[in-house]
Amino acid sequence: MIGHRKILRATSSNTLMATNTASTFTLDNFRMPSEPHPLPSLGSDEESFVILGKSMSPDEDAPSSEELFQPPSVTVVEEAKKLINKEISLLEQMSLDKKMMGVSLKDVEQSSSGNIVQSQDKCEVSVKEQSNSDAAVTSYRSDDSLGTPKMQQSAIFNLTNSVINGLPEIQNLPKWSFEDLPSEEVQRKISQIIDENVHLKDALLQNNMSMKSQYERIVAWQEDVQKVHQAHRQKLAEAKDFIEKMKADNLMVKHQLEKSNELSETQKNEIADLKLKIEESKRLTNAKIAQSSDNNIKEFELDAANKKIKELENILKTSMVENKILNEEKSKLELDASAGKCEIEKLVNDNILLKNENSKLTDTIEKNNIDRELIQQKCVQLELELEKAKNTAVEREEYHARVYNDLQYRASSPPELQHLRAQLASTQGMLTQVEQSRAAAYSQVAMMTDQIRGLTDHVESLQAQTHHKDEIYALLTQLEVYKADFEVEKQAKETIKEEKDKLAEDLQNLQRRNQQLQEELEVARDNVDYVVYPHGNRPRDSPNQNLKCPKCSFGFTSVRALENHVYRRYLKYPDYHVKYKQPIVLPLSLERSLKTPLLPDRALTGVYNPSSDIAYKR
Repeated sequence: MIGHRKILRATSSNTLMATNTASTFTLDNFRMPSEPHPLPSLGSDEESFVILGKSMSPDEDAPSSEELFQPPSVTVVEEAKKLINKEISLLEQMSLDKKMMGVSLKDVEQSSSGNIVQSQDKCEVSVKEQSNSDAAVTSYRSDDSLGTPKMQQSAIFNLTNSVINGLPEIQNLPKWSFEDLPSEEVQRKISQIIDENVHLKDALLQNNMSMKSQYERIVAWQEDVQKVHQAHRQKLAEAKDFIEKMKADNLMVKHQLEKSNELSETQKNEIADLKLKIEESKRLTNAKIAQSSDNNIKEFELDAANKKIKELENILKTSMVENKILNEEKSKLELDASAGKCEIEKLVNDNILLKNENSKLTDTIEKNNIDRELIQQKCVQLELELEKAKNTAVEREEYHARVYNDLQYRASSPPELQHLRAQLASTQGMLTQVEQSRAAAYSQVAMMTDQIRGLTDHVESLQAQTHHKDEIYALLTQLEVYKADFEVEKQAKETIKEEKDKLAEDLQNLQRRNQQLQEELEVARDNVDYVVYPHGNRPRDSPNQNLKCPKCSFGFTSVRALENHVYRRYLKYPDYHVKYKQPIVLPLSLERSLKTPLLPDRALTGVYNPSSDIAYKR
């Protein structure tokens, strides 16, 4: 059904698209080509341009084939007639002078009549060509373009006829005598008439050329129209074929839809029949289950107990393995924690020692800095003293030189020389003492600088050691984390041990209950004979058969079976009401009728296993 609906939607969308494309094609693409440009009139700018004697090129300002065609106006003929009438009036005024220039007048008349006859012949030739062109246009014209070209040809033909019909008025001019006029005026008038005749010839030739160009444009326009019509016809035929195909597809889809509707109706009927059969089978199975439920309860309980015992054994094995793994991890963590503690204690002691050394070194550095300042001050004083001593030595040397010079002059006086020698010796001793003190001061300065460098290096090493404090704090935090993890693992192990003990107790209780159930099954098989009554001929229910569970309304044949059911479902698994959202509410009569006492709270806190309670679900 869904597939047929999809096919229908696709075909309907395709048909809509086809119709839309056809409509847009016929409206948008069906565009007629434009008509040719109209002929120029005598009053237009083009005519004035021609009359002024300039050559009119056919390609200059040539209208395109897409411009609209307008029929020529009648003003051209009227203007030509007006011009001719003006010339006639002028000639009539000049005919008053008959006596002058008789022979010349005859020559002029002959020449003018010859020119007029030639112009008439040319006009007839142009009319014949125009008629031939009209015949060609009518032969090329198609059935779809009958309106505008015919009007164009008729307008052109009327224009030529009007021009030709206007020319005989020139032929019917009366014969004047120009004897009264002077020869110069006659020649001037004749030259004017000849010039005007020449201009008219040029205008006629240009009109013929423009008519030929218009004719060629009309023919090209008709060919374009025919091509467009042929293309439109082809596209319309294609659209018709496509629409026919879509109609056939729609018919096919409709037939498929009808078939699918019939199939769906048959399937619905079959589904209804199957539902009725399923309901009947459910009723039969419920009846059979009600008959065989008493026999199968104990077997289901035994199977569930065996399954739970196996599951508990598997849980015990896994818990033992996990316990071993946890013990190993615990021992490893204890060793790691003890090693971490020792390292932390060492680091703490080292930190204390480093702090003490750092304080001592800071004191020594301060003392050394003070001594250094004192030594620097002493050095400055010694340098000043040295400079003074140098100055005094220079002065004394100068003085000695002077004295030596004086002694040379005073060689006769030896006591003065001895006195001077004694002074020299004393001054030399003083100089040596000053130099020795200066050398000692320099050596002390060098020693102090070496000590300062050593102390700065030691301070830098101590500062690098102080950076290890951050690592110590990180190790302390790691120790705290290890302690917390260790305590959590201890608690988890304790809980696992408690659960293990509970599981062992539950196993023992289940084994005991399994033995009791096996004994009860054997007793029931030996003593009870089950009889299956037909549907309509059941005996009356005994008072023992009216025992029902207050929660699930399940019937029992004996009080013992009801007690087992209540114990298994509501007392053995106290979290049943949490899982199935059913509170445990037992009536007083049932609690009093229960012969077996309730188990203690220790036994009621077993782990719930849904697989062991499959037989007791409704």
